[in-house]
Amino acid sequence: MSPVGKSGNTFLTFSAAPPATINTVITSPFKPLAVAHRGSTQNAIENTLPAFQQAVADGADILELDIHLTLDRDLAVIHDDTLERTHGHPGEVRKMTSQELRALGVPMLQDVLALTETPLFVEIKHPKGGRHEGIEQILVDQLDLAQADQRSVVISFDQTSLKKVHELDSELVTGLLYTGRPIDMEKTRDELGIQYLAPQFQTITQGYVDQAHAAGLKVDAWTVNRPRDMRKMIDLQCDAITTDHASDLHGLLNGTLVQLPQNQPR
Repeated sequence: MSPVGKSGNTFLTFSAAPPATINTVITSPFKPLAVAHRGSTQNAIENTLPAFQQAVADGADILELDIHLTLDRDLAVIHDDTLERTHGHPGEVRKMTSQELRALGVPMLQDVLALTETPLFVEIKHPKGGRHEGIEQILVDQLDLAQADQRSVVISFDQTSLKKVHELDSELVTGLLYTGRPIDMEKTRDELGIQYLAPQFQTITQGYVDQAHAAGLKVDAWTVNRPRDMRKMIDLQCDAITTDHASDLHGLLNGTLVQLPQNQPR
């Protein structure tokens, strides 16, 4: 499987032939991509190599991960700007080197790129109250060096970062994460150069999906963890579904899911 470039009107289509590229990952209209949110985290720490390995085994089509800039200008794969919550260790990511972070179990983006050719959703993060200046150029350079730009989608809540990525490489597929507030889809598409809209799934309606598709945009719903909500997003013809339960979504899409209790947490 592989993601698609802007020139092709599809932005991620399935292909059996490796390596994956963005020209060959995208969905049929009725089968969305299963995006593993920070990997599969039931038995592994989020955003770690074991979590990504398990997500691939669980049938994820895409791995979603977060990046922060390190002291030595590398890209650490971690959601928070500190290590306490996920790794039980004090310290700010931007004040630590890649060597120090790897020793604590935090991988660098290069490690993930070397681990698997599975397509990626790479989310640019920034520290609380600040910015990772230059993170966009480093990301574009690393994806290009690894020949992974054609199997990656760069996503962010930060519109400045998305604009910068588009300026640096207009062929990189990008997407705007947001909470679902009303936006002018066509204006946002043109200003940011994005191909994906990624709102919270609770805000998505059939009208929203239809409007996005009419504007040439794909829809990624997040974070969808209950089977009944997954079914709704499938019925609405979302193009991608981001979930903490990739194995459940994979099973649902392939008719093998054993129904889970309705009180399964979101």
